[in-house]
Amino acid sequence: MNKMLTVLILIPLLFVSAQNKYKFPYKINFIDHAAELTEGTEKADAFINLAGYNIDHYNDIKTGLKFLLRARDISIELNYSKGLIRSYEILGDIYFVSGNYSEALDYYTKKADILKKEDRPEDLASNYLKMSDVCLYSKNFDRSLEYASEAARIGDAAGEEHILSRAYYFMAIAVRGKFDYTKALEYTYRSLELSEKSDNNYFAGNCYNAIGDLNEMMGNFQTAFENYKKAEKIYEEHSVHSGLSIVYFNLASMHKVFGDYSKALDYLNKSLEISVETRNDEMIRENYMGLYGLYNLLKDFKNANNYYMLLNSFTAQNDSLNAPISKIEIDYEISKNEMDKELLNLKLEQERNKKYIYGAVFFLIFSITYFFFYRKLKQKKINELRLEERRVRAELSSLQFNINPHFLFNSISSISELINLNPSSAKKMLQNISGLLRYTLRTSKNEFVKLEEEILMIRKYLEIEKIRFGKRLEYQIDIPETLSNMLIPPLLIQPLVENSIKHGLSNKLEGGMINISAYENIPGRVTITVEDNGESKEGTEKPEGNGIGLSSVKERLRLVYNSDHNFKVEKENGFKVIISIPKKI
Repeated sequence: MNKMLTVLILIPLLFVSAQNKYKFPYKINFIDHAAELTEGTEKADAFINLAGYNIDHYNDIKTGLKFLLRARDISIELNYSKGLIRSYEILGDIYFVSGNYSEALDYYTKKADILKKEDRPEDLASNYLKMSDVCLYSKNFDRSLEYASEAARIGDAAGEEHILSRAYYFMAIAVRGKFDYTKALEYTYRSLELSEKSDNNYFAGNCYNAIGDLNEMMGNFQTAFENYKKAEKIYEEHSVHSGLSIVYFNLASMHKVFGDYSKALDYLNKSLEISVETRNDEMIRENYMGLYGLYNLLKDFKNANNYYMLLNSFTAQNDSLNAPISKIEIDYEISKNEMDKELLNLKLEQERNKKYIYGAVFFLIFSITYFFFYRKLKQKKINELRLEERRVRAELSSLQFNINPHFLFNSISSISELINLNPSSAKKMLQNISGLLRYTLRTSKNEFVKLEEEILMIRKYLEIEKIRFGKRLEYQIDIPETLSNMLIPPLLIQPLVENSIKHGLSNKLEGGMINISAYENIPGRVTITVEDNGESKEGTEKPEGNGIGLSSVKERLRLVYNSDHNFKVEKENGFKVIISIPKKI
C-alpha cells in the first residue's frame, strides 16, 4: 500500500513539474461544502451552525466538536468575539454533560473574560451560574459559592430578579454541600420568594424540591414530604418532566420512610418511566438502585435481583458509550498542526526552482513514510493505554459493587431482627440507612471523597450498630481538622469498622471499643488506623484480609495508589488495621 501511495504522489508531482505549474489542492476531511462557500466571520458562524446541526439531528458529537474547534480557531484568528463566545459556550456545555468538568470550567472562564471586556453584566452573571454549576458537580463547593455569590452581586446591582433567584438557588446547593443546612434553607427560601414574585413556576418547583431535600437530610420528614408535594403539583401543572422524575423519586423515599411501601413502589415506577422517556441516565440509575433496595426490603428477592442485573447492565452500557471528548480535541489539535505543516511544505515546494524538484519529491516520500509509521506506533500505544484504563476502571467498579450490597444486606438483616422486638429502633435504623444509601449513591461514581464525608457516614453506620449492640459497643473517632479535606477512595474505612464488629466485638459478651484515628506522621503521608479490643471465636483466628471487606480494601488500595501505600494488620489484645497513603487534597 505504501508503494502505491508513493506512485500516486509522484505522478501528479512529475506532471506538474513538466507543466511548470504547482497547484496542490487540499481539503480538510471534515469541512462541509456549505462552510467552504463562506469567508471571514461568516465562515466561523457557518461552522458553529454545522456543529449544532450534527449534534442535534445526528447526535454526532465527534463531528460537531471538530466543527466547533474550527470555528474557535477562525474566531481567534479574526478576533471575532461573538464567534468566540458562542464556540466557548457550546464547547463548555459539551464537556459539562460528558463529565469533563475541568475542561468545561476552562471554556466558561474564557467566555467570562470576553464578557467582562465587553461590559455585559447580565450575560456574565448567567455565565457565572454555569461555572457555579460545574463546580457543584466536581464537589468544589467553595468555588461554586464564590461564582454564585458574584452572580448574585451582579443581579442585585442590575435589579434582575430572575438572575438573583437562580444565584440564591446555587448558593444554597453550595452551602448544602458543606453541610450547612440552615444557611442552605435561608438561601433557598430567598430564591423561592423571588421565583414566586416573578411567576417563574418551574423554578419555584425546583425550590420546593430543594427545601424538601434539606428537611429530609435534617430528619424533618413531614416537612420534607409537604414540600415535595408542592413541587409535584407545580411540575404536573406545567408538564415539567425533568422535575417530575426527581420529585417522584423523592416522594418514593418519603413513603418508604413512612412504611407505605406500595406507594413507594408506585412513585419509583413513575419516576423510572419518565426518566426513560427523557433519557435521564442519572435518574434511571437511581431508580434501578431504589427498586432493588425496596424489593430487598420486601423480601421479593426475584424482583430485587432483576433490578440489580438491570443496574449493572445499564451502567456498563453507558460507560462504554461515553465519548472520549477530550481525546477528540487532542486528535484535532494534532491533525491541525500536521495539516498546517504540510500546507507550508507544499507552498515552499511551489516556490522552489525546478532543479530542486527531485530532492523535494524524495523528502516528501520520506516524510509521508515516517508520518504513517509514527502514527501507527502512536495509535498502538494509545490503544494499549485505553485497554489498561478500562481494565482498572472495571476492577474498581466491580469492587465497589462488592462492598455496597454486602453492607446493605447486613443492615437489612439487622432491621428484620428489630422490627418485632423494638419498632422505634428499627425505624431509626431505617432512617440512618436511608442516609447511608444516599451517600453511597452520591459517591458511587466518584474516585475520591473528603475524609470528613467518609467519617460522617461511618458515624451513621456505628449508630446503626449501637441500636443492635447497645452499651456493648463504644467507639472513639480522632480525626484532626487539618485532615478533614483530605481525599480518599469512598467506602475505604467502613469495611474495616464492619470487620471489627463482626469478627471482634460480636463474639465478646461484654462488648468493647473501636478506635478510628488518622494522623500525618510524615509530611505528605497520612496513616489511618481502625482498632478494636475484641476477640475472635474460640479456636479460630481473626481474618487477615481474605474476606470481602478486607480483601476489597487491599485491592482498591493497589488499584488507586499502585505501590505507594501500606496495609498492615496487628493482633495484640484485639485487632488493628493500619493503612498508610499519600495525602491528597
